[in-house]
Amino acid sequence: MASRLKFYLFLGIKLTGAALCALLLFIILFGFNLTRYDRTDLVKADAIIVLTGGQDRISAASDLLAQGFAQNLFVSGVGGGAEIEDLIRLVPSLEPYRSCCVSLGREAQNTRGNAVEVEKWAEQSGYHSLIIVTSLAHLPRAMLEFRERMPQIQLQSYRAGPSLSGLMSSNKGLFIRSLTSEAIKFLGAFVRVKGESLF
Repeated sequence: MASRLKFYLFLGIKLTGAALCALLLFIILFGFNLTRYDRTDLVKADAIIVLTGGQDRISAASDLLAQGFAQNLFVSGVGGGAEIEDLIRLVPSLEPYRSCCVSLGREAQNTRGNAVEVEKWAEQSGYHSLIIVTSLAHLPRAMLEFRERMPQIQLQSYRAGPSLSGLMSSNKGLFIRSLTSEAIKFLGAFVRVKGESLF
């Protein structure tokens, strides 16, 4: 009995170690994969989609709007009673577009919800191409969710905030925590998306 318990304990430790090693390898590969999103070359699209979560995201989307990459901006996941005036206070460059070109989405509470919300808006608007703006580490998961919901729409990604090298050099501890968190969230989303496609 004792020898059997020792065997199961040993096996459990080995399996746990292997799982942790596999997770660490996945996080490293996830970090290397960010280089494919660490670019800013774009073509014009029907609309710009910004996922709330930081002032730098809205600022980057406003810059793209000003540069003429699209004629419309959709801010997905606006919480509470926030209005366009609140966004303008954060990002004054939105002021010229307040009455013509900015729409607010209030339903989304997470990245999957962003994709659902944007899909409805894009379909109602008749749009076929979108630029997705969010932070670098969030882009892989965001694009996974959006491509799953909208395979018929041309999607481009655009990072808001620092580049990969900038993130690594500014605060390595914060970068590693953020990278680990997003890698685990991406893995969960990937498993869910692929699982749903089987049924």
